[in-house]
Amino acid sequence: MSDAEIERAVGNIESLGLRVKTGANIRLKRGNYAGTPAQQVDDLHAAFRDREVKAVWGGRGGSGCSMLLPLLDYGLIRRHPKILVGFSDVTALHLAIHRHAGLVTFHGPAGISTFSGYSVAHLQAVLMEAPP
Repeated sequence: MSDAEIERAVGNIESLGLRVKTGANIRLKRGNYAGTPAQQVDDLHAAFRDREVKAVWGGRGGSGCSMLLPLLDYGLIRRHPKILVGFSDVTALHLAIHRHAGLVTFHGPAGISTFSGYSVAHLQAVLMEAPP
């Protein structure tokens, strides 16, 4: 992601009243990706291990998540459950994490998406204001 895309994603997520912590490797470049699959998985694992992190949010869609799947530590993800939000290739993570870690995840806008009133209302209803 470019600095402008990162800034947009952070701003969108912070507009929901959330604090953002970006991955250590987010600015690495390897083609269209933020570093190697191993570096991307390092960031993902770090987010799941971090007690301060409550959700992992895909910055953008595209391609590449399928390369991460064989490198994921599903036991670690299961032991440190988090909300996962994203779409497009993040769907590979949704399916794999549900299948191998047993977690429910959320198909929703990428960080750089245009957040409409509709999407914000429904994200908040599902993730922040869900009835018991």
